[in-house]
Amino acid sequence: MALALVSCCALAPGLLTACAKDPAPPEANGTLPTQLAVTPTSSELASPTSAEVAPSASAAVSLSPELAAQKATALAMPKPPMPAEATENTQQGAVRAAVRFFELYRYAFMTGDTTDLAAMSEDRCVFCKSAIDDATALHKSGGWANLWTLRITNIEYNPPGEGKEYCGIRFTVISDESTSVNRYGEEVKDEAEESRLFMILRYQDGMWHVGGVSLN
Repeated sequence: MALALVSCCALAPGLLTACAKDPAPPEANGTLPTQLAVTPTSSELASPTSAEVAPSASAAVSLSPELAAQKATALAMPKPPMPAEATENTQQGAVRAAVRFFELYRYAFMTGDTTDLAAMSEDRCVFCKSAIDDATALHKSGGWANLWTLRITNIEYNPPGEGKEYCGIRFTVISDESTSVNRYGEEVKDEAEESRLFMILRYQDGMWHVGGVSLN
């Protein structure tokens, strides 16, 4: 599903959120240009068996065979693995953690499982809470998002300022066109989207935590 950005709360599933309450960028500057893809793997594209499909939290309207198959595939999406680099307290570790955040974002909207996304998200992150709430609401109503491709590029790393905890990462998110299905069994199509974002993270208890995501 395309990543549309709005001024505050996400109005529909899959919308990225940017709020004024999210933290300001760190003071120090630095760059670590790189490009990473959040693309479906062969296992993610494989059709699920009946044993792999978990029921949704709420039974919605009767679905056509095509939509029922789409939902089964979405719910059977494997949880994104944790890359070893994403656990390291390094520049590259922070970048990998940012990419993993969006992998978990996509996974949450497809499956309704927000556990790992919530574990990465700090209470202060308005965007994080909005994404978690929207993914949960979508699945409770019987909806879901289908698999879509995200690409993260033009990444710049900002180290923490002196005495500061948070580093910052600026990056461009390119989202392919995508589809989701709402509580009425209606397919919603989103156009491809490109957005420039800023994320702040801090390393604590052996992992990276997201303190905020905003438009750059």
